[in-house]
Amino acid sequence: SYHQQALAIYREIGGKEGEANVLGNMGNVYRLKIEPDNALSHYQQALDIHREIGSKVGEANALGNMGIIYRLEDEPSNALECLGQALELFTQIGATIEIARMEHNIQEIKRHLEHSDDTER
Repeated sequence: SYHQQALAIYREIGGKEGEANVLGNMGNVYRLKIEPDNALSHYQQALDIHREIGSKVGEANALGNMGIIYRLEDEPSNALECLGQALELFTQIGATIEIARMEHNIQEIKRHLEHSDDTER
């Protein structure tokens, strides 16, 4: 309810960064409520705005969050694509903790894929 109110205000005043941040926060709420489609929709909207305004941090965060959802939904190729793009952006801006987090998630997905390939043989 508060996020929706804030979203309406940011849209009314043209506060694009605030709008994108609220959409990302709403995506986080949907992720916690285990509503992946709603989470992805909100992260995608946030991503579009962050790209429009040139916020690399926001773009990277949205992509990282989308990667997590895809990972949870067992969509490894989409997860790797989003996490890889997020890693690239976090590397450009020097966000050390986030770089480590993206690398960890990417390695976990790759290990899972390798394990799946081994069990199928």
